[in-house]
Amino acid sequence: MLKCWLWTCTADVWLGRAMDENEAELLRQIYTRIGMIMEDVSIVALELGAPATSLEREKIAALSDAVATISSLNAAAGALTKGSR
Repeated sequence: MLKCWLWTCTADVWLGRAMDENEAELLRQIYTRIGMIMEDVSIVALELGAPATSLEREKIAALSDAVATISSLNAAAGALTKGSR
């Protein structure tokens, strides 16, 4: 609950309340999803070691996918905030 509240507060301050409630809620959902992805893959990243076994390559691929998803979500959030200014 605290994490979501902090992101909500940050989003409202950052946007200067220039967008409607639906857009603000969508932005909160996007950033919440980014945080959830980061939390999930941080465990994978910490488990990676030096040897490049097939399992390690799968973990690296999972991290790459997560980075691409985060990048896409961040671009969507950026487009939302540009449209509301």
